[in-house]
Amino acid sequence: LAVSGTLPEAQIRERLPRMMKIASVNQIQAILKSAVNGAQIELEYRPPSALPVKPGITFFRLQRTQDFWPDIASTGTFALFHPFDPQALAMKLYAIESHGTP
Repeated sequence: LAVSGTLPEAQIRERLPRMMKIASVNQIQAILKSAVNGAQIELEYRPPSALPVKPGITFFRLQRTQDFWPDIASTGTFALFHPFDPQALAMKLYAIESHGTP
């Protein structure tokens, strides 16, 4: 997940993983009503070379945990929610083929 915007990069790095809620389209409404964040993201310090690394872009990796990833993968849907001003953040989701990792 590539994130850029008008918010300071430090704020994006620190707050987004704690405040973003991610799930399949089927699960997102239940996640929004609960105290659960859904699938987690973690800061990607060294993005894969296939990604367009540029100043001002912060990269996160979606964690494929057993709680929420199976429904995302089986439905082929991805929904996210964040409490920030929609005009303050730009996001792009990239899928990178991984060799040797499940």
